[in-house]
Amino acid sequence: MAEFREEEVEIEAESEDALLAKFFREYDNRYKYCNDISFRFKDEAWRERYTAWFADVNNYASNGGDMW
Repeated sequence: MAEFREEEVEIEAESEDALLAKFFREYDNRYKYCNDISFRFKDEAWRERYTAWFADVNNYASNGGDMW
């Protein structure tokens, strides 16, 4: 049985858009097929901002999202 371990990672960037893009590229998209690793924003407001950012196909595609 796998052990669940929660850790915090602090992400810094020069702007909100850069921070959301960095989260997508380095955490969310990179580990999307890993069953043992996942990342999320602790703050609900940031989760909502990321959801809106992620919903824009231009943000998704220009930051390495798989478009096929």
